[in-house]
Amino acid sequence: MCVASRRRGCAASRDFSPLFRNVPVSETPFWALRARCTSLCSPSLASPTCMTTNARATLSLYRQNPVQTRRRHVPSLFLPPQVRAPGSLPGCATGTFGLVLECWDRHEREYVAVKVVRTHPKDKYSHAARLEIEVLETLRRLDPGAVHHCVRLRRHFMHRGHVCMAFDRLGSSLYDFLRRNSYHPFRVDLVADFGRQLLDAMQFMHAQGLVHTDLKPENILLHDSSYDKQPTAPGSKVLTRVPHSSAVWLIDFGSATWDERYHSTVVSTRHYRAPEVILGMGWSFPCDVWSLGCILVELLTGEALFQTHENLEHLAMMEAVVGPIPPAVIARSDEHSRKYFRDPPTQLRWPEGSSSRDSVRAVRKLRSLGEIVRQAGVPPGLASSLTDLLASMLRYDPGRRITAAQALRHAFFNNVAIKPPAPPVRPPPPPVAMQPSYPTRGCGPSSTDRLDLSRTTPRIV
Repeated sequence: MCVASRRRGCAASRDFSPLFRNVPVSETPFWALRARCTSLCSPSLASPTCMTTNARATLSLYRQNPVQTRRRHVPSLFLPPQVRAPGSLPGCATGTFGLVLECWDRHEREYVAVKVVRTHPKDKYSHAARLEIEVLETLRRLDPGAVHHCVRLRRHFMHRGHVCMAFDRLGSSLYDFLRRNSYHPFRVDLVADFGRQLLDAMQFMHAQGLVHTDLKPENILLHDSSYDKQPTAPGSKVLTRVPHSSAVWLIDFGSATWDERYHSTVVSTRHYRAPEVILGMGWSFPCDVWSLGCILVELLTGEALFQTHENLEHLAMMEAVVGPIPPAVIARSDEHSRKYFRDPPTQLRWPEGSSSRDSVRAVRKLRSLGEIVRQAGVPPGLASSLTDLLASMLRYDPGRRITAAQALRHAFFNNVAIKPPAPPVRPPPPPVAMQPSYPTRGCGPSSTDRLDLSRTTPRIV
């Protein structure tokens, strides 16, 4: 036992029993996934003994009910009472609907990403998870080779009342890459490649009658997190990270909606929300195009285009970047949105309707779309075509907004030299040297892992 762990009551000093310790190997379900966790204690307390003990932590820690922590309501998987920061766990990511874990698939003998949906007394999370599985299975059936950059669902199962979905293990999100890169923007050729792939994914979804509704950098994953460090400019000593592969994948279809089904009133994350959603005009496929336009600007500049949390301020920021809202669009807004405009409703009620002076200053700081592109260092030969593409994606009227299929044929993608991305195929299994070692007996893959694939229901002991 680690001395530091014993002194400070670290969770790593506990002996976590594997889920299927008393179950014969022939009866172990094929999805008995072993979570990879190098240390549940702080990095300064980690030791070989701690890592050996933590390697034995499995899905058996996932209790039916969540536990209350100081920050949020989170499931107790990999969260003993001493652990207060879920984001600090290696191979673990938290979200509104649950956790995503880096796990070892004992049947395929490779790492996978498992999304474990939290429980709710009214079963609303499980219902949303079943709708997401329906969408993912439809996309997998229509695109078995995953050539349209939509994440591929490998399998799904139930575990102690929790819906679990297994995906290919991919790299970090574009937002995380930006954050770890001190928010240095991507090169214009990488932004063009990201945009082309995302437009291809969007075109594929829209052709099937599916609206993603939650496009944001957090929901776009790199194929591989590896990178090189290069100077920001010739002769500069400032280094920036450049990903090895520009291939990206669109994930998180939990909010995806079929166009012919019920549409909720509010969709999309605030910074990427289309004007028709704010004005209550009804939304459809064009709201995804608006979100992607905001994302491309963020990747080009390193910061979100509309950093706001209020509807009126958001609309004022749109006018500062794109121009005034057309009267025809204002006329189509609902009764609730009329309060954002002067009477008669032809102009935005700004700045007299602002909530604070800071809000007015934040709007004044914004520049027009053309100036934003030029200040981002885009070469003059590409600046005009890129500005035209972004302006077409950020039109107020969703009926006049460019479609994903039309955007793919835009001149900007023909003018910029795009490096071919890595082929969007299933990620290969890690080399033998990278596969986890399990020094504790019975805690990992071994020669006895011959599993019965006919069993899909776990045996709870």
